Amino acid sequence: YGGPKAVQQWKQLMAALKPYSEVVYNSPPFCAIREDPWAVVSLGRFWDRLLKPIPGGPQKLTEPFGDFLKANGVDDVFIQNYLGMFCFLLQGLPSYGAPTSMMAYMMADLYRQGGTC
Repeated sequence: YGGPKAVQQWKQLMAALKPYSEVVYNSPPFCAIREDPWAVVSLGRFWDRLLKPIPGGPQKLTEPFGDFLKANGVDDVFIQNYLGMFCFLLQGLPSYGAPTSMMAYMMADLYRQGGTC
């Protein structure tokens, strides 16, 4: 369904998403994040997860996924449409409005070893 460069672009995209996916997918559970003085206790067991660097800084996780696709050279129409539809189904926004963090998490979950796809 994709163009002649679709497989290559897909592999490059997945490789580019991997560091972000690892940070988001392996972050501490939200229930462990608290605002009281005892937060250190609940977050302490996840300390090693908090120390993982985010390539480009945390702002890269909040940028629109469409920008991430462009920055990584994804110009195959099939891939863009597939991921745009996926973004819309997950959040109700096309790829230019969906955050990269959401897609990094979902791609890690779907395409991991023993995952759904």
